[in-house]
Amino acid sequence: MIEISYSQISAFLGCPKRWWFSRQKDIHVARSAALIYGNIFDQALSAILEGKQTKAVEIFAAYLGNAANESGWNGQITYGKNDSPPSIMLDWLDEAAKMVADKVGKPHALQLKLSRDFDSFRLVGVTDCILRGRIIDFKLTTERFRPDPLQGCCYSLLNGGATRFEFWAVLKGKIPQVRVIDVPETRNAQYLAWIVDCVLTPTAKAMQSGACPANPSYQFCTKDYCSYWDICRRTGEIR
Repeated sequence: MIEISYSQISAFLGCPKRWWFSRQKDIHVARSAALIYGNIFDQALSAILEGKQTKAVEIFAAYLGNAANESGWNGQITYGKNDSPPSIMLDWLDEAAKMVADKVGKPHALQLKLSRDFDSFRLVGVTDCILRGRIIDFKLTTERFRPDPLQGCCYSLLNGGATRFEFWAVLKGKIPQVRVIDVPETRNAQYLAWIVDCVLTPTAKAMQSGACPANPSYQFCTKDYCSYWDICRRTGEIR
C-alpha cells in the first residue's frame, strides 16, 4: 500500500516529474528561503506554545548544521526577489511567532501525526494545531495567498471526517498580521467522499504506476521556483 501526504499529492498533481525528482535520494538541490523560513516559523511557534524559549536564530543555525543529513538538500539556499536576508527575517519570525501564539492561547494538540488507510493507499499528515475542535494550518505568506481546499480536506479525512479547517495566513510585512481563512469544503461529507474517489485514489494509482511525465504548463515551471528545472531539461522532456 502506497503512503501519501497532501504535500506529495499537490506536488504530483502540479508536475509528476518534479515529484519524482524529489523522491530520488541521489539528487541533491538547493532549497528556497521561503520554504526554510516557513519551517523555522512552525518550529518557533510550536516552541512558544510549548513554553520553550527558542529563538528563530537558534533554529536556523540547527537547520544549517543538519544540512548534511537532510535528504535531497545540498545545503544551499536560494533567495527570491521578495525574500529578506536572515539578518532581518529571523527577528521578524520571532515577532510573528509570539503574536500568533498570543492569539492561539492553549491548543489541544500541536504537530499531531495522523494516518488513515483507504482501499488502495494510506493517507498521512502532521497537523500544525488543533484548537477547540478546529484544525489550523499556519501559512507564512503574502496577500496573494490562495488557499487550497484539498489540503484542508486531506486533514479532515485524517481526522476521521467532516471537520472545521482554517488557514491562519501570517502575512509578510513590516508588522506581522494574521488573516483567518475558513475552508467550508472540509465540513461537507459528500465533497470529502468525492475527493477520495476522484482525486486521492486516482492520484495514488498514478504514483504507483511509475509514469511521471514533466508538465511544461505547470505555473511554477520556472528556473527561479523549481530546483529541478535544469535537471529536468537535461532529460530532454522539456526544452
